[in-house]
Amino acid sequence: MNNALELFETGEGRFQPDLKFMYADGRQYVLDQQFLAFLVGTVALGLPFVMLFAAAAGTCFYYSISHFYYAKFFGDVLVAALVFIGTFLISYRGENSAESKLATVAGICAYGIAVFPTAGRGCEDLGYSGRLMASFTADTPKGPVTVVPADDPGGFFELFSNVGVLHFASAALLFSFFAFYTFFVFTRVIKDEHLDQKGVLTPVKKTRNGLYIGCGIVIVLSMAAMALHALIGGSWEWWDENNATFWCEALSLWAFGLSWMVKGRFYGWALLDPRDRA
Repeated sequence: MNNALELFETGEGRFQPDLKFMYADGRQYVLDQQFLAFLVGTVALGLPFVMLFAAAAGTCFYYSISHFYYAKFFGDVLVAALVFIGTFLISYRGENSAESKLATVAGICAYGIAVFPTAGRGCEDLGYSGRLMASFTADTPKGPVTVVPADDPGGFFELFSNVGVLHFASAALLFSFFAFYTFFVFTRVIKDEHLDQKGVLTPVKKTRNGLYIGCGIVIVLSMAAMALHALIGGSWEWWDENNATFWCEALSLWAFGLSWMVKGRFYGWALLDPRDRA
């Protein structure tokens, strides 16, 4: 076996085959995990592009993907995508209970990112339309409405005090899950499927593992850059001016999405094992 790839091997048969269920009349129903992996990868891969389209369409180019929560319509798209990814992760079942529980925690974290939006305006445009957190009062049922920040001192862009802590914690755990799966789950080797008669990884498995490891490296480097900015980059004016958080999040999502699309064999179109072609 290739020693470089063996580093990521922690057990045999590490990805559970398609789950099979039986209807009452005995017919078999198969949950196609490869298709679901491809689908969730497509959503993750496409989300940054949707937000870039939103910025080009007149919405503010926010500092981060998370800040698009405050954009009209596209904030709903962001929440829907996160809920979809979270639901998939919660329903995902790995080869053992530990992997399944880890995926469930990651799914809950995806929900956390959606439910606990990031704080702050996140936009330098002097004029733009969007959503805000506010309290409304009126003297009469049909009279003029007075608008005030929903939670001082958080202002119009904070759900409640310190909500950003929950948001960042959820995001950090979710991206850590992304990296763990690309390094240690997707690279697993099943002897009967991924090794030839000489016990060497098949070329297609080597290619897939190389892509997985590359995606994991991109995710880790992106996380490290954002963590470094959070710790010591308070005076980095260039960071927000160039939407660096957005691009770091986009790179992580693209890497995550690509890894799951590879896991789903691009819906049966590429990087197939011999068994997949049968």
